[in-house]
Amino acid sequence: MSATAIAAGVMAGLSILGDDAANRKIEDQANMNFNATLNTLDQQYGVGIAGLKDQAGELRQQVGMQLTELLFQRRGAEGQVSTGNVERNIYGQTAAKSQAVVSMNASLAEDQIIQSGEAAAADIGSQMRTAKYQREAGIYSASNQRAQAMANIKSTFEIATGALKAGIGGASTYKSFNP
Repeated sequence: MSATAIAAGVMAGLSILGDDAANRKIEDQANMNFNATLNTLDQQYGVGIAGLKDQAGELRQQVGMQLTELLFQRRGAEGQVSTGNVERNIYGQTAAKSQAVVSMNASLAEDQIIQSGEAAAADIGSQMRTAKYQREAGIYSASNQRAQAMANIKSTFEIATGALKAGIGGASTYKSFNP
């Protein structure tokens, strides 16, 4: 085997090894960036959702306390109306109507508490969906970035033609130094 062929083979082999190492480095870096982005997105999503779940729990407690307080107020108002009816000697339909007014006012207050709780719960649900969509958009973006990085990997054909070019260049260089 001639020295020119050996020089060409060495240069071609080094070219293949270099391109293969560059491909591995590109792939490893793309995967590391993708995984780091996913970890960050997962952490942000987890913290955000945990906070929203805490808010939902606090909302449930708050609505429950308001409804319990309303129940006590309703019972107190019914007691006062009953006492007033007895003191004024009111009975029959008139007494029933005054109790119905108390019951109606309590029902209206209860509906307002429930509606405000439902509105707050819907807002929390909307924030949870927004957090989910932001996480998914981040994953999509990270996937695109990984795909763009992976597009820089040389194909087998590119590696082979690069090796051929390096081999020819190496043989030519050898011949120019050793006529």
